Amino acid sequence: MATSRNDVASDTTAIISLACEWGLYGTSLLLYGATIRELISSQTSRVDRRMIALATAFLTLTTAHAITNLLRLNEGLVNQRDTFPGGPKAFFSSATQTYFLVRSGFYATQTLLADAVVVYRCFVVWQSIKVTFFPIILWLGLLASILGAFHALGEAAVERDGIQIFGLSNWVNAFFAMSLTTNLISTSFLAFRIWTVNKRAVQYRVSAGILDSVFRVVVDSGILYSATLIVTIITFVSRSNSQYIFLDLLMPVMAISFYMIIFRISRARGGRSTSKNAMESASPAHRSRQTDYQLRPVEVHISQLTEHDAVVSKDGIGDKALESERTRVGCPSGRDSAQWSELPEV
Repeated sequence: MATSRNDVASDTTAIISLACEWGLYGTSLLLYGATIRELISSQTSRVDRRMIALATAFLTLTTAHAITNLLRLNEGLVNQRDTFPGGPKAFFSSATQTYFLVRSGFYATQTLLADAVVVYRCFVVWQSIKVTFFPIILWLGLLASILGAFHALGEAAVERDGIQIFGLSNWVNAFFAMSLTTNLISTSFLAFRIWTVNKRAVQYRVSAGILDSVFRVVVDSGILYSATLIVTIITFVSRSNSQYIFLDLLMPVMAISFYMIIFRISRARGGRSTSKNAMESASPAHRSRQTDYQLRPVEVHISQLTEHDAVVSKDGIGDKALESERTRVGCPSGRDSAQWSELPEV
């Protein structure tokens, strides 16, 4: 298979992408362990099994993709090095080769799962189907592009046509465009909602709230995935074999982005409450203030109290996180009780 003079050979990119993917896979594996530990050791009484199931699904797909790439490299450079028509370069360029189809299936499934999680988080925070209607349509378009691409690959495989991935540019470009747009719009809606609620609630507290951490980690994870995807799109449009490197990196990046939100917010919530309790316990006046609070009535008006059993409740992006910024059960002193008596609506 002909390769541009300035382009990297397909067999070379296979080696580089495998090394990079397994490096990031190790990072995602560590984050998975830390995330599961945070979910299990959470101070709340109920372990969110759905979040654990989602994290495990990401780990399973990422692991399967990494192992498939390892087997594909062994097949192309060892087992079929001298028997595959065109040699290793043709082997790794073929989009109808079995290992390529299998790993593409894992990638497509994880992309659908990751984008669905982002859209659902957006819905949970806004509680409005109107806001998430367009991201849902984009997600359905993403599903359609995947089905179209695999249908074209299936026909090419039956005809034994050694088609390259660039021969499916229409479907692949549609896939990338749908995924990027879905992620950007959903993350923007999600971040905007958190920012507006945090802006309203900031006047009722004297220190940074949990929504500050939520906002930062949502933006960081969105940028991490979107930046990697944009580079992948650029290399694909330029028809460079280096796009395989970034394409393989997207698998662990999606998992890392998912784990990062849960882990960082859980640590922020636990760290703040732990340090606060420690300082209060060490204070000489803590016991006298505690007695004073018990004798002083505090009036708290809760304008709305709803508990949604959402998938994302444990990662601090569900309604519970938003409710915590406007529902307080105590106040630092009697003169502050009026300040906490009524917090803005979410």
